[in-house]
Amino acid sequence: MLFPCLGFSKRNDKLSISNTRFLSYNSCTQHDHMRDIVSSANLLQNWDNLRLIPTKDTNNEYVTKFDTEYLGEEMLGILKRWYSQSTSASYSGGLEVHQTLGKMLIEIDTNAEVCGFLSPSELKLYPYDKVETDRGEAIIRGSKRGCIWYYVEREDLTLYWTPKQLERLVGDGVVKVIQRHTATKTPKETESAAVKRLKADMFSGNVPGWNSDIDSKLVEVVNRTCDELGKGPEQLILSDIENSLAKLGETNSLVAKQFSGWSTESILYRFLALLALNLRVRRLLPFVDLRYSTPGAVSVVPTYSKHAFATSLASCGCIESSSLGYRIGVLRGLLFTRTKFRFWDELITATTTYTELSADEYENPPDIPTIKINRIRAGEHRLLGLPPQDRLRRSVFGQLMFDANMHQWDPVRLRRSYSHIQDAGQKRCFFVKFVSEGVDDHGGPYRAVFQLAAEEEPAGSLHILVPSPNADGAMQNSDKMMFATHDYGGDEAKMKKNVENIPDDGKSASQEQDGASGNLQCANFFGKLVGIATRHEINVALNLPALVWRPLTGLPVGWKELHEIDSFTTLSLRQIEILSKEEWESSADVWSEVILSKLPPSKITKLGIVTTSDAAA
Repeated sequence: MLFPCLGFSKRNDKLSISNTRFLSYNSCTQHDHMRDIVSSANLLQNWDNLRLIPTKDTNNEYVTKFDTEYLGEEMLGILKRWYSQSTSASYSGGLEVHQTLGKMLIEIDTNAEVCGFLSPSELKLYPYDKVETDRGEAIIRGSKRGCIWYYVEREDLTLYWTPKQLERLVGDGVVKVIQRHTATKTPKETESAAVKRLKADMFSGNVPGWNSDIDSKLVEVVNRTCDELGKGPEQLILSDIENSLAKLGETNSLVAKQFSGWSTESILYRFLALLALNLRVRRLLPFVDLRYSTPGAVSVVPTYSKHAFATSLASCGCIESSSLGYRIGVLRGLLFTRTKFRFWDELITATTTYTELSADEYENPPDIPTIKINRIRAGEHRLLGLPPQDRLRRSVFGQLMFDANMHQWDPVRLRRSYSHIQDAGQKRCFFVKFVSEGVDDHGGPYRAVFQLAAEEEPAGSLHILVPSPNADGAMQNSDKMMFATHDYGGDEAKMKKNVENIPDDGKSASQEQDGASGNLQCANFFGKLVGIATRHEINVALNLPALVWRPLTGLPVGWKELHEIDSFTTLSLRQIEILSKEEWESSADVWSEVILSKLPPSKITKLGIVTTSDAAA
């Protein structure tokens, strides 16, 4: 719940609140809230067992039925909304789900007569009309609680006008109609056959068998439909899903073949269940520990022998994983992309550090520093002519890391998301001052710094990212980049020193050693820059392989991911894998020569390996 906080300077001060807009709902009790959380947790833990349960029909014969004990209320609510849309013409009315400014989902009535009644006499507004507002172009959504709701696409906001406010805006010429919706009134239609079948399936239990693979494919179809229509899954109407399934049936893809044996009503019923599941998970996610949630989560444990090893967090014995978080990780394929994004946005907002504003809104807050950057001396042609140490220091990456000491900043400072009144919505945690350049930072210079420090320089002159082995003549994935590794030449003390110099707390970082390539300290700071860019919605083009991304998301890696960056080694190892003991003993020297031929001569010399050609010489 949100409570307004009002401050007074002295006793007997008074204030009046007027011209405000709000939307309130009666919240559930703590007991009901806890019961909803426990019920949602039980739903996830027992999802596989709830798919199909045997039950007897009126003829005493066993049929399959989906257990709606946990999802019945949500499924019935969605079905009623679909029914309201199918029993009315699109112009005459129906219910659509939209998200408000406060991230609240509401059902808006698209009845044209109600909208016309609430509009001023000089300008009648109807659902789906495109209008001009003080926020830019908007589309009329419908009505709710005596107000007209509209959607501003540029700001991705759904707001409303009261009848008095709309009358004043129309009189002042602020609100104007740009384009009328072309739909015409038609007689009310009868309930669609699909909805009838859905209701029959839901209450009689005649549902065919299903499996999780088809569930995942259906989620992919829904995600694609949402992207095409610009809607959330809960905003989709029955015809949207039917049209997507019809288009899918016209293709000859593998996904279409998986749905070929199922009726449209059965697929729609399954979408109904998945949508209800996502609504439950959306309410449950804030209470789940996701830090060690997935079975493929990998932890790299530093060891000062010649190798580092990776182990599953759940099996290492020292870290207890969350069983509910683990379950969400297993069922991640059943969650819509927008369900995940919604939780991600809430997480970013909850962990953002508050920034106290200055007295003058045009002045920079004291907690947001200004960093001077010299882009001229950090030009690509200048950096390539310098040794690695000087190259790191002069780069924009190095100026942020060492001159501005950002590698020693407390994580709390990095999580600020301040937006100046002149920044056009660009969030930031510092301001930029380009030396010898007459530009003001209103968002553009800030984004340019991340383009250089987190994209161009790491994959260019600093060699933090280097081309994968497939870049050397491979037919596919030749553009993938991977993190550079440092050759310590067997010096365990030097490797240990580099590992210990990682600034985990931002207070124990050392100066640069041998340049950025293979330096764990620089790789750590590179990750911080990417994290800041993600928080502030700055696109960073990182062409990293799945071998990097999958462990970060807790997914396992295997031959497929290795093949993506090094197809030659993968194919060689797969062929060696199937050799018998006798075949390996007779061809070991040949295979060793083939694999070592891909290593640079300097690497072979440092490893102390004598190849067949060297022995012959």
